[in-house]
Amino acid sequence: MFTPCPRRLGHLSSPCPNGTSASACSRRPAAPARSADSPRRRLLDAKITELGAVKGLPPLADWTVHDIRRSVATQMARLGVPQEHIERVLGHVVQGVAGTYNRYSYLDEKRTALEMWGKLWA
Repeated sequence: MFTPCPRRLGHLSSPCPNGTSASACSRRPAAPARSADSPRRRLLDAKITELGAVKGLPPLADWTVHDIRRSVATQMARLGVPQEHIERVLGHVVQGVAGTYNRYSYLDEKRTALEMWGKLWA
């Protein structure tokens, strides 16, 4: 369920999750999270390791919060969640006319998308 970015893996010819080639991707390879030593991060790392061990998975190494966002977006797309709703869940700013005039909160749609994604983990 974890979707690493090809750039992090060093495969510059691989496509990025957004459909562009990794060499055209505007992001540099992800650096380790600055908050890797924070108490919350250590707690989250411990929980991920604990749950992974129960499922027989190896521990995650060198992950960032952006990896989680990418994985959530990828899995929501696989579940059939409309891209517009995924963008709203991720908190992306909508550009252009839609961003200027459409002030709807999409709260129900975001809730539905997150509930669908959450069922993968139940």
